Amino acid sequence: MSTPTLRTSLFFAALGLCSGALAGTAVAQSTRGASAEVSADPAVVVLSFDGDDDLAVSARSTVLALVDRDYEVVPPRMWRDALDMDARGRTGKAAWAPAARELGVAAVVEGAAIKSRGGGMLRLWVRDAHTGKVMGEVSAPLSRDGLDEKAKAALEMELVDALFAATDGQVASRKREAARARTRPLRQELVSDRDDAGADEGDERADDRDDDGANERDGRDERADEGTRRSRSPRGATAVKVEVASSQSGLEGQDRLALFDAPQTDGSQAPSLVTAAPVVARPSIAEVSLTASAISRQFGFTGAILPADYPGSTVTSVGLAAAVYPMSQRDARGRLSGFGLAGAVTTAVGSEVPVEIDEEVFDFPVSQRTWQIGLHYRWPAGPALVDGHLGYGSITHYVDDMPEDADLELDLLDAEYGFLDLGGRVEIEAGPRTTLGFSASYLYMTQVGIVTDPDLLGGVKSWGMKMGLDLKVQLKKGVYAAAGADYRRVSMVFDGDGELFDEVDVDDAKDTFVGGHLDVGVAF
Repeated sequence: MSTPTLRTSLFFAALGLCSGALAGTAVAQSTRGASAEVSADPAVVVLSFDGDDDLAVSARSTVLALVDRDYEVVPPRMWRDALDMDARGRTGKAAWAPAARELGVAAVVEGAAIKSRGGGMLRLWVRDAHTGKVMGEVSAPLSRDGLDEKAKAALEMELVDALFAATDGQVASRKREAARARTRPLRQELVSDRDDAGADEGDERADDRDDDGANERDGRDERADEGTRRSRSPRGATAVKVEVASSQSGLEGQDRLALFDAPQTDGSQAPSLVTAAPVVARPSIAEVSLTASAISRQFGFTGAILPADYPGSTVTSVGLAAAVYPMSQRDARGRLSGFGLAGAVTTAVGSEVPVEIDEEVFDFPVSQRTWQIGLHYRWPAGPALVDGHLGYGSITHYVDDMPEDADLELDLLDAEYGFLDLGGRVEIEAGPRTTLGFSASYLYMTQVGIVTDPDLLGGVKSWGMKMGLDLKVQLKKGVYAAAGADYRRVSMVFDGDGELFDEVDVDDAKDTFVGGHLDVGVAF
């Protein structure tokens, strides 16, 4: 082979090798880019739903199908395994952040299917997978067969919004556009309502927009510092509060934070809706209620020689209760939460008690008053609410207009109790607008009353307890009605050093108050 021919062959061989290398590099970069694009899509975990088995399974299947359109879905078992295998032994919400980073999960969806006559209600809570914080709450009515088409459409719109808030807009652009296209008819109504509201209303909301947008950006910056994957809202977007009318979704209207494209400078084009994220309901900070109650008292002794038992009577009362929680937390349901102060007072009206004097029965009026004040801490735990309290209270019960020459034993009918109250209460959802509550307290008695007078029964050791059960129904926003049953008991063991022991032989006594109440209140 001649030298020119050899050189030409070597040149083309080298050129081929370079071309192959460049092509391989381009393919590798393209593959990595495609992989990065796929991994950029945030994943979502849809946990098993609570509630009625059939409705819960059907509703979860529908929600899974909606989530799978726009997000990668991680099975609940993988999420639980990641939480259980935390290298540092963290539990609860502390283990969420490492599990979220390991699996690439951005949001966790919890749900409950609450069955009622003719259907029920589906409630979803969308949590930030890194912090466990509830970023949005979604609800939809259930028919006997699950979600109908109207409820499904409304649920999809709200779920898209809630997931976008929880993932901080990490949905891939192509998927976000698909989600917007599916929910555009409902969103167009929101834009039309905003245009019809007028320029004046838009100016008033513009001031709030800046503050809300700044707060949202600050929150995102903090999460970015923690090493979580977050992207930013579209540049030039402006936050506007809009109202979702109940006629659009079949549900109650609620405020939500919406992001609109910046309007054209010439004003020729209305802003288009980019996405919407639910705003957690503004928490209530105070509550006032009126109450009417009927309480039956039974007071009896045990021993060898007993004084007269209390004949027993039903006392009707009216009262007022109030609570204030100035630092109420941002609860998704707007309930009173955090630290607060609560008090209540009742007084008897038009009540009498039969008393036997010299073998003749007389009806005497009764004065009964109760009051209590205490420090509370309320902790929202999903659909439940836990309330712990420490307070002080009093119960006084007097038989009025007793003749001066009446038997001294009849003074034992009067009571004046003072006590420290340490206890708690648990409130759970029993329906879309109904809650069931149970409370229990230990009463450390600081005062027992005239029964401890040296002229009567003298020294005594005493303690008490109280329990309550109530059902609360929300009539409309902030207004509720409640009915409940109450039980109080004071137990006494006597030292036997009173002068009345010359005539009686008493070991102990129990004073029991059993009754019910009706309340009407408002939270604001």
